[in-house]
Amino acid sequence: MKGALRLARACSRRRIAAGVLVLAGIATLPACRRNWALGSSRDGGGDAESDIPLVGNLDLQKLLGGAVQGPQVVADESVTVAPHAWRGPGFTLPSPRSVHIVADGKDHTEKGFRLYVMTSEELAQFEKRKPFKDVPSFEGLKVHSLDKTDTLAAGTWCVVVFNSENSTRAMVVHLRIVVGAT
Repeated sequence: MKGALRLARACSRRRIAAGVLVLAGIATLPACRRNWALGSSRDGGGDAESDIPLVGNLDLQKLLGGAVQGPQVVADESVTVAPHAWRGPGFTLPSPRSVHIVADGKDHTEKGFRLYVMTSEELAQFEKRKPFKDVPSFEGLKVHSLDKTDTLAAGTWCVVVFNSENSTRAMVVHLRIVVGAT
């Protein structure tokens, strides 16, 4: 129950598109949950807000009963990322879908940041600092902003905003993810 209350409080503070989070049945992606610094332990510390997913495991088919009529906004909010850390939402696609990602650096992004889209399995490799595979069409290295669209296969995906270039300051990036109906 405490987790649901923390989630409700966090949602009231964040600008998340209406209908994205359903408190009664949300399942989060463990690999896409926290604002982890690379090399840190998943079970180590952190405040209550960092334990709450930005979007969680958004399964569009379950959420909308398979009747997706138009594009669905998965995330539309500013994300604060600590130095040498990453943060980002995860979502599940029931079938191949067009995905449009817009990332716009707002604060302390003058040196750039990295953006990757990968499966939760590849995210585990990324966290261990091992070679990983991301979707090349969405990759952004040392970017200040990014606006890309491509089709992702059915499955579970993580969008990673990595504060790779800033060693002393947290950065703020506005992230918008829109999934097409088909």
